[in-house]
Amino acid sequence: MEFPNFFFYTQPNENREKYTFSFGENGIHFTLMYVAHKKAFDFHKKDDNIKDIDNINPYEPFFEMSSFKFFRFLRKNAIVQEYLLKEFIVKSKINLGKLKKNNCWLVELENVNFSQDVYKTERKGRMLKSNKKFKFDSMITEMEFLHPDEIKNINCNFFSVVKYRNGITTFEGFIYRINGKLYFWNKKNINQLMKLTIVSNYNLLSQMNFINKDELLKKLYEIITRKYKSLRK
Repeated sequence: MEFPNFFFYTQPNENREKYTFSFGENGIHFTLMYVAHKKAFDFHKKDDNIKDIDNINPYEPFFEMSSFKFFRFLRKNAIVQEYLLKEFIVKSKINLGKLKKNNCWLVELENVNFSQDVYKTERKGRMLKSNKKFKFDSMITEMEFLHPDEIKNINCNFFSVVKYRNGITTFEGFIYRINGKLYFWNKKNINQLMKLTIVSNYNLLSQMNFINKDELLKKLYEIITRKYKSLRK
C-alpha cells in the first residue's frame, strides 16, 4: 500500500503570499493567495492537466474576499472551533480501566521515528512533499501497540486507539493526555465535529458578501446534504 501523493508549499514574499497544496489528485492543486492590489484573498483550484486545451478554463474559483472580511471569518471560525473542541474532547474523559475492559490498544502519534520519512522538505523548507518511496506496510510493521498500562510513563500525549476482537483490529478514535488526564475522541465524535464544522462555516459565510458567494455556498450545501441526509430540505 502506497502513501497518497500530497504537497504543501508556502510563498512568503511580501504582498504575494500564498499557500498551495494538493491531496493526491494528479495535476490538481488548491491555492490561497493574497492579491495586494485588491487587498483581498483569492482561493481557487487549478487543473494542470487541461492547461493546453483550448476553451477550457483550468481554474475553478471558490471565493475572492477582502482581507478584512477574511480575517473576521477566521476569527469567528476560531471561536466556533474552540467551543466544539471543548464539547467533543475536554468533556470526554476516560480512564485506563475502560480501555482495558474493551480490549483497546494504543499507538503513539508523537515523538515516533520510522525508518522511512513520510514526507520530504524542498525549496529551503518551504515545501513539504510526500515521499513516493514510503510504504504503509513497512510503517505498520514498525508500529508498537501499547497496553493501556504502558502509557503511564511514556512521553507522548496523543495516541491512536484500536480495538482487537475476534482476530480483527478496528480503529476506535484518539486519546489526548492533557494535564495528566485522558480524553477520548471516538469515531462518532470525529464525524459529528466534521459535520458541525462544515455547517458552521456555511452559516458564517452565508452572512457575508464576497465574490463567488453563491457558487461556494452551493458546493458546501451539496457536501452537507450528500454526507448528512438529515440536513436535506
